[in-house]
Amino acid sequence: MILDCIRHGITSDNLENRFNGRSSAGLTTEQVDALRKIRIDVARYDQVFSSPAPRCLETARLLGIEQPRIDERIIERHFGVFEGRTPEECEATHAEDFAAFQRFDRDTAMPGGESRGAHHERLNTWLHELVDAERVLVVTHGGTIDYLKRLAAAKPLYDFSDAIMAGQHAALTRFEVGEGKVKLLLEDEALAGFSLRHSSQ
Repeated sequence: MILDCIRHGITSDNLENRFNGRSSAGLTTEQVDALRKIRIDVARYDQVFSSPAPRCLETARLLGIEQPRIDERIIERHFGVFEGRTPEECEATHAEDFAAFQRFDRDTAMPGGESRGAHHERLNTWLHELVDAERVLVVTHGGTIDYLKRLAAAKPLYDFSDAIMAGQHAALTRFEVGEGKVKLLLEDEALAGFSLRHSSQ
């Protein structure tokens, strides 16, 4: 199966380096203008999905993706008390919880939030249901792309010290998924230069 992942467009929270797992922050004006010039040909896909997060739905709409299947399992991880805060603010107000969060272990969940392991479990459940599809498109989040890239590169999912592999906003990353393996085929391809474009309006 070919899995094309589009990371949502950039938001004001992203620009300010704020945790926005379940935030409703909208796309920046510049991002909206850029996405309006691109159209995605969904006819080539067996299934088209979007996270229910407003920034993903807005990205899909601007790209001309009508009525994607909304699936709660591909929404970003819930960051609990860290939502809407910068790392510096989290450290200042919840130092112990933030230190635990930065260990990237499987089971730590910040107050009111979700553990990394729980996030991966729901993503994995969704992936396993796609076995009969040949081509799938999903508008999703950095956390989803990080998970898939780590699987493809055989990198640790937990207890690591390297950077999160989230990819660029409003860019496409392609994977081949099958037989228990994930292979990275294309990384951070700008949508404006991708072959899916068929409109200049």
